[in-house]
Amino acid sequence: MRKLIASTNLMLIVFSTAAAADDLTLRQRTNAGFESTEYWSGAKRARDLGDTRIIVDLETDTITTIDKDAKSYSVKKIPGGALLAPLTATGNGKPATPKPATVAVKPTGKTETIAGVEAKEYAFESESTKGSIWVADVQGIDTVGQARAMARTSEGATSIEVLARALEQTPGIALRISLSRPTGELISATDVTEVQRTIPADAFTIPPDYKKVDEPQPPPVS
Repeated sequence: MRKLIASTNLMLIVFSTAAAADDLTLRQRTNAGFESTEYWSGAKRARDLGDTRIIVDLETDTITTIDKDAKSYSVKKIPGGALLAPLTATGNGKPATPKPATVAVKPTGKTETIAGVEAKEYAFESESTKGSIWVADVQGIDTVGQARAMARTSEGATSIEVLARALEQTPGIALRISLSRPTGELISATDVTEVQRTIPADAFTIPPDYKKVDEPQPPPVS
């Protein structure tokens, strides 16, 4: 399950006892049949993957990863405060900050009802990735926060950086997303299957019996 965390960054990666205007629950499914649930409230996003829950706090710039099987959690501080942080490449253990992707976005004029909500399609394209986003106008939701949260949790994933910058330009909540290579080969696709304007009271709560552990460190550079 943990190997699927990176792929779930398609959908931010993703609330209080009494529902506020910006409370949102999104249940979604990928083209591979993998399901996840996201909870949104103000500056917080949580993505539940079954055995793992990832909480992004855009005010404190932290990512909390909860391991339900191990009953543990770790907190990672994200440096900087840019809306869309530079992409960081860590494959060789050395950080890099390549030029931000340029993403062109345009409406297609198509509309469709997805999970009971009317959505409009936008096509986007960059040098490395192309695709489409179906978005819905859901009042009270911070849509820029959706893009920021995705960019913040997508280190080393160029296609997700492209998607995050496309989301920044689309006026609404993404209910369907597809990503492809320039050749047309599908990278991934996600559909929201249910939309609710409430969230569970424990969406962002760490169980009191869970132990805090250190964030795993990358291997030393030889």
